[in-house]
Amino acid sequence: MGDDSNKRKGGPGGDRGHLKKSKGGGNKWKTPNQVARQAAQVEQGTKLGIGDAGIWVTYARGQRPRAVREFIDLCEVYGQEMYGIKPFHAEDKNDDEDDEEEGVDIEASIQKELSSMTDKKSRPQDRTFTSINTGIECVFFLKTRAPVDAAELTLRICRDAREGSEPKGSVRCRYINRLVPVVDVDRSTEGGIERVGREVLGKEFHLRKPGREEKEEGKEEEKAANKEFCTYAIRNNIRHNKELPSGDLIKRVAGLVDERHKVNLTKPDKVILVEVFQLYCGMSVVDGKEWESLKRYNVNEMYRLARQDGQKKVGGEKPGVEGGEEEG
Repeated sequence: MGDDSNKRKGGPGGDRGHLKKSKGGGNKWKTPNQVARQAAQVEQGTKLGIGDAGIWVTYARGQRPRAVREFIDLCEVYGQEMYGIKPFHAEDKNDDEDDEEEGVDIEASIQKELSSMTDKKSRPQDRTFTSINTGIECVFFLKTRAPVDAAELTLRICRDAREGSEPKGSVRCRYINRLVPVVDVDRSTEGGIERVGREVLGKEFHLRKPGREEKEEGKEEEKAANKEFCTYAIRNNIRHNKELPSGDLIKRVAGLVDERHKVNLTKPDKVILVEVFQLYCGMSVVDGKEWESLKRYNVNEMYRLARQDGQKKVGGEKPGVEGGEEEG
């Protein structure tokens, strides 16, 4: 009776089918969640910092290793085409498909990703594109290095996805959803927000003159000389920071913009994207109309619309079939 009971329960703690024995870990047993946290700790070797740039990426739940890998592969293709940057290392883009077909368990998949992260030839400081684990489900930050322009790269990826014209050798992301570019980062303090705001917004807007920096007034006017007084809206996300209310953040950012620029929350000429994560704040400015037409940079939605357009074209060439039949 005792033996049967132990077999049914799988020993102390019961039979948890998801338990896997850690490879190379002696007699220790680890759940997939523990292995994932181990991978996250390695990834955290590179952290967000002042002056950084990159892209916030949302992805399908439970698909972090594959989402990170496929998006880095995609960015390396664009990096080579747009900026002449040679991919840091070649990856087998079919590995994920092979894993699914062979039914490889989740720990093996994560261990494979972990090995890639810890490769001596793949040090984060040497890479153009490096993922940073945020500790938040379904979100990671892809840090970029010069000469990559995060806003330009994001826009190009979304445009190509919408038009179905990705560069040769690129992968069509299956796990990536929304992209939010960040072109500069500083601390989420009053001084940090002002510094990053003046740096980022000053390229697109007339700014209010800083009262304590009278010597800079002439430079501010010169930078803004060729700018029209467009309308704008501010869109923000605050993650893991309870000290900075959304309303205060919006007031601080809006307080930098010349009052002759009017707020338009429905159809703004430009959209100011503000992302706060822990102690850091990042910003970028995007074209309001295109941002909306590209579904607020939702790559998955762009692929869907491109497929829909393709079905309409094919359907339109066949007698008796309406091109819009597949819509919705």
